[in-house]
Amino acid sequence: MSLHAVIVTYHPDPAALGRLVNALHAGGAQVIVADNTPRDAGGAAAVDGCEIIDMGGNTGIAAAQNAGIRAALAHDAKFIAFFDQDSTPDAQLLPSLVAALGQPPHGVAAPVCIDVRSGHEYPPYRFNRWGWARPAPAGGLLAPAAVDLIISSGSVVAAEVFQQVGLMEEAFFIDYVDLEWCIRCRRAGVPIRVVPSAIMSHAIGNKVVSNGPLTTFVHSPVRAYYRLRNAFLLVRMAHVPRLYALHQVAAALVHHLLQWRHSEDRRQHARLGWRGLVDGLRGVRGKLELA
Repeated sequence: MSLHAVIVTYHPDPAALGRLVNALHAGGAQVIVADNTPRDAGGAAAVDGCEIIDMGGNTGIAAAQNAGIRAALAHDAKFIAFFDQDSTPDAQLLPSLVAALGQPPHGVAAPVCIDVRSGHEYPPYRFNRWGWARPAPAGGLLAPAAVDLIISSGSVVAAEVFQQVGLMEEAFFIDYVDLEWCIRCRRAGVPIRVVPSAIMSHAIGNKVVSNGPLTTFVHSPVRAYYRLRNAFLLVRMAHVPRLYALHQVAAALVHHLLQWRHSEDRRQHARLGWRGLVDGLRGVRGKLELA
């Protein structure tokens, strides 16, 4: 098989990145690192046995993923996997996911993602007939399960899917990039399956806190800006179920307030939250430019 793995990095820990690359090599993948680290902060990560794409600064996860996809397709990749720099797959993850794709049409296969701090599954989601997304935990199932929404890290995509669905939406910069792309897969009839036997640890957010019955992944104020702004951008997209988009706006507003309680810089969190709200209503896209 011609399998390529795309890792998007931003100020990566060299030792952790090296372990990730070794695991992907052991799983049979050729590795492409799309590095968003600014050049004045050290530039692209140097990793043996990888193709390094220096993005020349932080261009966002979507642009970096797209650069990796184009490079993989130029090498005639049949399957393309995606990883964040803090993902921790084992050597059997990729072979298991590729095997689960079976014969064409291949679609997308993803592992069960476990939050490394809480030990809980970060569940995929399924839409009901009205466009409401419900958690669809796959841990403990005996066979691959059809889902509609997954996070990109750990997933394997058949190369032909990008011809059907297109690349990642760079206007989002970060947040909702993978989910919006999954919704395009759903519209195009591309199957997405979670493979219960493939399990991967993953870290989401800077920390995890409990707010009564709610679990909150706390992000930096800048990252929180993108989640709030991009939730409003979903409402403007005709292919996104309206009920889902409106729910994400409400969830993003609540999530931002809960994050503010635990933020190390409440003033900046509030300021960027307001800007995310205004920019979302105005339809602002692309990278946030701070004065």
